[in-house]
Amino acid sequence: MAGQTPGHLLLLLGLCCTLVRTSYPLKILGLFPHPGISHFHFFHPLMRGLAEKGHDVTVLSHFPDKSPPARYRDLPLTRHETLTNSVDLKFFETQHFYQHFVEFYMLHEWGKDACNL
Repeated sequence: MAGQTPGHLLLLLGLCCTLVRTSYPLKILGLFPHPGISHFHFFHPLMRGLAEKGHDVTVLSHFPDKSPPARYRDLPLTRHETLTNSVDLKFFETQHFYQHFVEFYMLHEWGKDACNL
């Protein structure tokens, strides 16, 4: 019997890989309680892409999808008004040394508010 060549082993490995299921659909929950649209614009394509790939995606946010793909479920938050165009970027150009403490306090308050939804 002739010896196994590397080509035969690669072919056998390739055949084995085609028989193994490499991924399974998951149930994914996306929690986005922050009312800022800029944060949601970052994560929304990720959630849609996961749903389009076959995962069951449920998204809790202030911004429901107007045309969700199959396997994408929205749970809209409607209690708070959304933050769109609420931050003037010129605010960050001339900051005082204590402004970081003010920002930290604002973020802390927004986080506490998001937990009380």
